[in-house]
Amino acid sequence: MSWILHYIIETSGIANALRRIMLSEIPTLAIDVVNVYENTSAFHDEFIAHRLGLIPIDSRNVNNYEFREKCKCKETCSKCTIQYIIEVKCNHSNKIDVSHYDIESLEHEPNVPMPIPHGNKNSVSENAIPIVTLSKNQTLHMKLIATKGIGKMHAKWIPANVSYRIDHKVLIKHNLIDKLSNEHKLLLANNLNKDCYILNKDTHDDDNNNNNNIQLKLKENMSVVMAESSIDLLSELGYKDIIKIVYDETMFHFHVESVGSIPPEQIVQMAIDILENKLKVLEPQLIIFLFYR
Repeated sequence: MSWILHYIIETSGIANALRRIMLSEIPTLAIDVVNVYENTSAFHDEFIAHRLGLIPIDSRNVNNYEFREKCKCKETCSKCTIQYIIEVKCNHSNKIDVSHYDIESLEHEPNVPMPIPHGNKNSVSENAIPIVTLSKNQTLHMKLIATKGIGKMHAKWIPANVSYRIDHKVLIKHNLIDKLSNEHKLLLANNLNKDCYILNKDTHDDDNNNNNNIQLKLKENMSVVMAESSIDLLSELGYKDIIKIVYDETMFHFHVESVGSIPPEQIVQMAIDILENKLKVLEPQLIIFLFYR
């Protein structure tokens, strides 16, 4: 499963609204309460609790849970909290790494949301999220309680990193690039990432003054950073208007990178649903304001 999504949207207001909703109003599950029974590791309790809070928990079915403050139970129940335990002891001389795979559920119901990526304490994977390393005779024993929350409450409930950029086109006058000296072509190529150009050298021509022995082809799909850097370099060399950046302020490229708790496609859909609900609430208020003021 891919945790990164790219898509295009055409209105700046909607783009910004969706971004803010994704960061602050998409509900997820995260470890919120940590009861420490024993911790003889090198890390303080608070440090480990902070690390535990940032471990992503499968939140694809987060709507099946209530916010703890809105739940009708007196303290905790299966509708608003999920309880886990982590109990690891190093009984030998070798150090052991405690990871999110060592977190076990205390719930007796099926399909309990577990930390992502899925696995168990016997799993050996480079995807394991490290919590702490235990030396001989050290123990970590904690009870964990996960609750439903949103990014407005704490960063541990933020489901993704979201950004967007204005659509752009890089216009290049290739005929003027061909007229650059070999030295300037090499300077321009060295200023760019290798995927931004094609450079062909004629090794049989040792005349550095011959402009035809080095062929430089710039690619229009280069990033704004690369294009601006090239424009600055060419300006220092005395060239103008060889490269130009044209922005389309009606098109925005979105980049959604999930932390793993919810797939990016679901995050986008949830943000759209939340925005629609906000507009439904706002519409009658606008009607009252406009016609009865």
